[in-house]
Amino acid sequence: MAIYLDKNSLIKLNKGMKQKVLIDVMVGDRFFCQLKPELNPIPKLIGGKIYPVYRKDEIEKAILEMRPSLSGKKFTYELSNQKIFNY
Repeated sequence: MAIYLDKNSLIKLNKGMKQKVLIDVMVGDRFFCQLKPELNPIPKLIGGKIYPVYRKDEIEKAILEMRPSLSGKKFTYELSNQKIFNY
């Protein structure tokens, strides 16, 4: 998704804009869970288009708030675009 705006609109776009993002969390080499926290992206202008950029510390904080059992463990995460269904 790309929005065409000028640089002055970036400041207006950043205030109060939250998005739900799918995050895949892995412990070691194994998939642990998929979370959908609401994060505040920082709009970044790349090549005339605006893309959402998320801060690493904000993502890790949201993961640990939703899954406190991961505190003290080494985990990795990736932003995902596919919803995983549990049957």
